[in-house]
Amino acid sequence: MTEKKPKSIESELHKKAAKPNTAPIVNKKTQQKKKKKKNPQADKKNLQKMETQRFKSALSKITQGIVFSEKSIFQSVDISSEVHTTKKSVTYTVMIQPVLKNNSIGHVRETILMYSKNWTVDMMKKEILDVLKRDSYDFIPDKETETDIKQRILDIIKSHPDVVVDKEFIPYTDWFCSRYFWLANAVINNDTEKGEPIRHKLTNMVISRNGEISFQYYQFPFIYKKGKIGTRKNYGQKQAAKFINENAGELRKCLAFQQNNKDEKKNIKIIINNDSVHITIGFGDKSYKKHMTGTVDSVALETWDEVVTEEYYEEKEALKKKIESRLKKLKTCGSLLHRTILKMVVEREGEEWPEKDAYDWEEKIITEEIYLTLGSGVSNIVSRQEITDAVADLINCGLLRKKTMRKVGKNGRFSEIFLPGAKNIVLLPGADYKVFAEMPFERKCCEFNHFTDMDWIDWLRSRTPDDINQTPDSNITEALSLLEHRCVAMLYPKKTREFLRKMPPAWMEYAETMYEITDDEGERRYWKLVQNWLS
Repeated sequence: MTEKKPKSIESELHKKAAKPNTAPIVNKKTQQKKKKKKNPQADKKNLQKMETQRFKSALSKITQGIVFSEKSIFQSVDISSEVHTTKKSVTYTVMIQPVLKNNSIGHVRETILMYSKNWTVDMMKKEILDVLKRDSYDFIPDKETETDIKQRILDIIKSHPDVVVDKEFIPYTDWFCSRYFWLANAVINNDTEKGEPIRHKLTNMVISRNGEISFQYYQFPFIYKKGKIGTRKNYGQKQAAKFINENAGELRKCLAFQQNNKDEKKNIKIIINNDSVHITIGFGDKSYKKHMTGTVDSVALETWDEVVTEEYYEEKEALKKKIESRLKKLKTCGSLLHRTILKMVVEREGEEWPEKDAYDWEEKIITEEIYLTLGSGVSNIVSRQEITDAVADLINCGLLRKKTMRKVGKNGRFSEIFLPGAKNIVLLPGADYKVFAEMPFERKCCEFNHFTDMDWIDWLRSRTPDDINQTPDSNITEALSLLEHRCVAMLYPKKTREFLRKMPPAWMEYAETMYEITDDEGERRYWKLVQNWLS
């Protein structure tokens, strides 16, 4: 038997080390997923292409289903589309342009519809059919058609040479007549103030479903159908021209009277309408109207103007006296503080205040003191409570009125300085504030204890240093009321001190008592000053 050779057996120590495999271990399933992974950008483009194809297909079917009747002015419709693609969205634009059977005269302006990704077939079909069912369409004529229409209009104007007026009257006619008269004046009288007629364009051209074309020439409305020019209704230009030409002389006198009587307070307005003149005399708050039909009488106009002017001012004066009578009974009348607050609001709101103000100097000083007090300062003339009470009085009597303002910003329009804590409220002048501001000074009473601020100011102004303290003994007690009008005393300190120089000791006791009982720091300073004047 052949002897088998023993196998070569090597120990683990004698084996050669194998080189390590540096290639990453990759799962076969992972490799398959990578091969199958989709490209989102490519998928999105494919979806957009599919959606666009669906849109065009739907639009094509809708277009094929459109059929016009024999009575329609259209023979067909041109429908095209465009697709606008961006990274974020797709917009589909549909252009619709019906084609006229008589397309030699011009064409209809195309209508544009736009859709986003949320479009539906039913939505698009409905909107396209709605466009084709419109009562009218914007129309663009060919040059030959436009020239022909213009020439036909000019021929009509020339055939009515009596329907024209001098251009000085045209601005006083109503709108449609004035447009026609400017056109007639240019054609018949060769007046080119508004340009040559042939250079004017036909505007606002619209064609209706029955083929009638409406438009404006010189802003006057015309219609064009089956080669004929007309108007939809009678605008009265024939009647107006006849009336103006027959009364031209008197109308010129009326217009001259209007120009010569221009006034800031009175306005005379004249309008010629068909066969009559409408005259309005306005005074701002009231107007009077008069009509002259058939004939015009300039003398009658002047007489009527005198009558209504006199009547207006008599009524205004009577009303003013009635308002003054009411205002004189109020505690606000004669009060310098009330008057100053009202003036501050009026000027702040940009309203008018009388230029001749007898108390302008006093009001300026009190205005500064009011701002000082409202700004948490201390004033010897006026306290915060007195300001609040005065504002309430002015509101109650209607010289000031509240108005609610809507919020603008975080805290509203602004906080009304005279109404602390009230948001979105503003004070405005009342209707009768001018009457109050212009009221002449009248002494309310001859007794000192009934004197107002204005009475005391008038009394102090009229006294010389020698006679200011010559007060009858019987009126000394009543004269004590001057000290209650501290704004007057502080505005005229020298005359007040001179007046108090020879007053009895009871006046000092009164000032000391008032100093003790008052809580307002400014008022305490005032009574301390009075004590110094009396000592």
